[in-house]
Amino acid sequence: MKILLLLIPFFCLSNTKIRCKIVDENNTAIPFVNIHIKNTTVGTVSNGQGFFEINISKKHMNKVIILSSIGFKTKEISIEKALHSKVIQLETRLVLLEEVSIGKRPTAEALVKKAFDNYYKKFPTEPFVANGFLRHSERTKTDYKWLIESAIQLYDPGYDKPSKEVKTAILEIRKSFDNRKLDTLNLYKFYLGEAKGMSFRKAWKKNIQLSEISKKEIQNAIIFNDNRSSSPSHIFSKAPNRIRYYNQKNAVLDKKILKKHNFKIDTILSYNDNEDVYKIKINPKNPPAKLSKHHGKYLLPLGWIYIRANDYAILELEYILINSKKATIFTEITGSKINSRFKIKFTAINGKMYPKYMSYERPKTMNRFKSIMDSLVIKKTIKSKDHYFSKQEIVFTEIITDKELVNKQLTNKIWNDDFFSPRDYNAVFWENTTILLESEEQQKMIQDLEKKISLKKQYHQN
Repeated sequence: MKILLLLIPFFCLSNTKIRCKIVDENNTAIPFVNIHIKNTTVGTVSNGQGFFEINISKKHMNKVIILSSIGFKTKEISIEKALHSKVIQLETRLVLLEEVSIGKRPTAEALVKKAFDNYYKKFPTEPFVANGFLRHSERTKTDYKWLIESAIQLYDPGYDKPSKEVKTAILEIRKSFDNRKLDTLNLYKFYLGEAKGMSFRKAWKKNIQLSEISKKEIQNAIIFNDNRSSSPSHIFSKAPNRIRYYNQKNAVLDKKILKKHNFKIDTILSYNDNEDVYKIKINPKNPPAKLSKHHGKYLLPLGWIYIRANDYAILELEYILINSKKATIFTEITGSKINSRFKIKFTAINGKMYPKYMSYERPKTMNRFKSIMDSLVIKKTIKSKDHYFSKQEIVFTEIITDKELVNKQLTNKIWNDDFFSPRDYNAVFWENTTILLESEEQQKMIQDLEKKISLKKQYHQN
């Protein structure tokens, strides 16, 4: 009963949805714009094509929404007006780098150092809870193979606490389609090595027939491997969350950040009308530096970091790891030079930067052991259809900082992050919940996946 009561504020039966596209003066879509209801912590972001959908509760109908994005003038629009708008236009505002005196301009290295020296001043060190929407997908270059969408709740003890203390809970499942072609036998061998204590070499050489393995053990192996790299907790507590790892061992972005990366100011952009933001390019050192214990010199960093000039707050980070020329075998195995791509956007609440949007993309080799071994052992070329890519996107639609509410959520909730097991669809919940809209490409691929799953079910029924 306690869990049900806690879910009631998350959606309301009298809600209304606003759906619009955000563009610039040239009618070009603006992706990942921060959108929130004024004087609240309720909001969303636009998708890669500039579209957004936000759920408005009855108590907020007379308020306004604020749209902000680096490089554009912040805009306020009444909810009533937004309800009748199909397109919202933002005005570009750029501060040219040449307009800033070279003598007064700090170096990129100085800006980055200031940003990380002010780490605990700008990131929350008190516990908070965030409600959000998660989309997890696995695909080839042409098709979705796996898709799960869910409402998620996050408990974060504060950015000065170990990331292992972060808790996640799946509230509801919106979509769950699995059409993967699992390399089941070799996946099971990997499970023996990782979960059962058998050496990987011994597990790989072990002569096993699928008929010898119980259905329960096969299911355990699949769930184990899915949770190992695809569970919601992974993006918050493992290596993808670069910012959270700043003060932890073997972090990529730690106090030695200047020794591991080169930084260069690209330009200066405007934010919130009167704030300047430095857009800084991330490049590898020459010769390449070892980024962490788990990231050797074969991985090279690229990306962007956006730092606000007046207080050195980090507003956005995009961090990409690419395979070096010495790691061409990994490029061949995965079908991509990119080892991983991580993006995070923050929103300011009471002077602290809270997560607003996160995405993590990477090639996935876990379910393709036979293809990998063929490539390594007998030099067999991997076909493009064997290359899998996974992506997780999370938009946080509400941040709760009130200590009493945070403590209630922490103590009264069952923190279960299992979003692989099927659940009944809750139509009322999803009718009143903000989601991250799909792109046109995603919509088509999701429709194709749904058809394939439906046909497969009909085939088995007949």
